[in-house]
Amino acid sequence: GDLIDLREMPKSIYGPLSRLEAPAFFVIGNHERYIGADEVCERLRNLGLTVLRNEVAHWNGLQLIGIDDAEAREQVRRVLEGLTIDRQAFTVLLYHRPDGLEAAAEQGVNLMLCGHTHNGQIMPFNYLVRRVFPRICGRYEVHGTELYVSPGTGTWGPLLRLGSFNEITELQLMPPRHA
Repeated sequence: GDLIDLREMPKSIYGPLSRLEAPAFFVIGNHERYIGADEVCERLRNLGLTVLRNEVAHWNGLQLIGIDDAEAREQVRRVLEGLTIDRQAFTVLLYHRPDGLEAAAEQGVNLMLCGHTHNGQIMPFNYLVRRVFPRICGRYEVHGTELYVSPGTGTWGPLLRLGSFNEITELQLMPPRHA
């Protein structure tokens, strides 16, 4: 989420997305909601991205679940309860906010990927962000479900980070080893 932040994005921003040579999955963040998520999602679909809006997709042996960003703390629980989830498949949940880890664990999700916090972005603002989102950045685990919260690649508001860092995260999912 938060890939698109302006209603009128320069076309040059979209060009690289159309040339991706790997599958790309997208879920909306709060900024897409602010500017019109339906329009943004249509643009991204036209570029070849798979947009997941409160739905399940299967790719290369993985089950991917994408949930729309929402202010409601129960968003993950509410949406997951309405989906048909294959508990035998390795499941990756994409949700913009680092909320709902316990609900994801209850539904058998293996890995949850989030962002939103920018790891507080600017010291001492990070202390306030941590009060709202205690899982502000990095890896967490609840009942066998892992959560990774990315600090993101960009900024919000001022083009400045102080006491936090940008990150492009690479995760490698490996098949389980059999003894």
